Amino acid sequence: MIRILLGDPLDDYNYVSCHGGDLVATGKASYFKLVNIRQCHSPDAIEQSRLLSRIHSPNIATVYGLYCDGNKIFVVTEHLDIFLSQLEVRKYELEEWEMATIIAEVLKGIAYISSLKLSCRNLSGANIKLSLDGDIKLSKFILTL
Repeated sequence: MIRILLGDPLDDYNYVSCHGGDLVATGKASYFKLVNIRQCHSPDAIEQSRLLSRIHSPNIATVYGLYCDGNKIFVVTEHLDIFLSQLEVRKYELEEWEMATIIAEVLKGIAYISSLKLSCRNLSGANIKLSLDGDIKLSKFILTL
């Protein structure tokens, strides 16, 4: 279930920084939990929230809610630390098992999204995110709404 709230997400979250087009914030009730807040530019973002409510996978970044503030719509998602495209693979080569792990996790996410009859056509390296805990998840492409 996706929460859709009226108002500015910064009423519930504290701004920390801007990272890759997303605002990184902490919850006012839970300071140590980081989230990403991003404005959606699609006119059908609310309609597509029904699709988001069906997504429950360890390979997809969690969507915590949508905020409607006037004519702007914001999505609040799980914070992941780095985009795959930010890795300096020319400077620090990935080992074979690391590449295999990333590919396997991405394919699991794609398979899951495809099983829901959703398109992965907008998927790119900028949609693959990694956490410092070793999580590899697909993010954002669902909401290129």
